[in-house]
Amino acid sequence: LASETKRFVSGDEVDRWKLQLGDEGSVINQLRARTQAWGMQSKILWFSTPTTEDASVIFQLYNQGDQRLFFVPCPHCGTLQLFDITEGHAHGLKWEFKDGHILKKSIVHVCQSETCGREITENKKPYMLKNGIWQPQTRAEYDHMASFHINGLYSFQLSWYEMAVAYEEAKKSA
Repeated sequence: LASETKRFVSGDEVDRWKLQLGDEGSVINQLRARTQAWGMQSKILWFSTPTTEDASVIFQLYNQGDQRLFFVPCPHCGTLQLFDITEGHAHGLKWEFKDGHILKKSIVHVCQSETCGREITENKKPYMLKNGIWQPQTRAEYDHMASFHINGLYSFQLSWYEMAVAYEEAKKSA
């Protein structure tokens, strides 16, 4: 880390890193220093699943950036919204139970628009993702620092059913 200049730096699962290298200081700051010679042409990418807010490096880095979220359009009315599980609200990912089990066919995302509020089935997800947009939620500490957050509901590899089951299991263990 100490002697090479890099234009591109990528850090994966930074919340699992040992962040201090003894007297050499923070790994994050050392990696940033490696890109300084490239100025605005440099790119640093940090990736991680957050741990707890107070101990999470990725959460701190996200907060330093412009905190972009990915908004997707309702296929019925076009209202931009987040894929989310919103208990206690009329919108978001919803499902029903039968005999203590999630009914797979009942899983829908309900549009957040009060004038629409229609159910969106998972087969509409590819359309929504293709037409979604990243929107900054705040001004970054540094003009060039974009930060992004996205959850598993957007994934092509995970179904909404799998996410609903994981959500219910996590509630049981909390």
